[in-house]
Amino acid sequence: MRLKKVLTVAALPVLVSGLLAWPTPGGRAAALSFKKVSAAELLYELAGRLNTVARRYEGRGQGREARIWRQWAQHYREGAAQLRNVPTTFFLRENIRWCRTNASQARKIGWTSLANLFAASARFWADIYDHLGDDVSDLEVTFPSEMLIVIPGAPGTPWEGMTYQQQSRPMSLPRLCDHAEYESCMSDARSMTSPTTGGLTVNGTMLLRQCQQWIAGCD
Repeated sequence: MRLKKVLTVAALPVLVSGLLAWPTPGGRAAALSFKKVSAAELLYELAGRLNTVARRYEGRGQGREARIWRQWAQHYREGAAQLRNVPTTFFLRENIRWCRTNASQARKIGWTSLANLFAASARFWADIYDHLGDDVSDLEVTFPSEMLIVIPGAPGTPWEGMTYQQQSRPMSLPRLCDHAEYESCMSDARSMTSPTTGGLTVNGTMLLRQCQQWIAGCD
């Protein structure tokens, strides 16, 4: 799903919806070889594969599922358009952290379906982080089945702008309010300076704006 604030969830469950300062996992850094792959390139590749999955479902007469996969494909393409200059390593780390944080918050308020989607999305992005090489076409992916569950209003999904028709239980979207993560994010952003001008780089400026997501919902 993080595609919302840097993008957001498999939930992006990407991004557009929100995703962001998860320390680089020990032992992974040396294995990374996909610095040349941009976040946009990755998402466009995933969107293409989602359309392939949709065609497969259509061939089996599963029109509803095919439509949902196409919605995710469009969601990824929209996110890619915002991430042309974002490094893949940064995008994946922040997406994973965002999904994990929201999975925990959704579980605390009893929103099980959303928690499951975010948890599955975190695993999805983490698997890509571990296996992506210099060529996105070589990447093997399996999209989580949780992505087929439509959750109106869920952040980082194609249905974020939808509202519930039934209010059988008092429930709201998870509140992302974490001052510690906000300060960590701001520190990371301020460290991204140009060696020639001493000012913030483009990525640093982008990250400064995206840090605000960590204090969304705070009183």
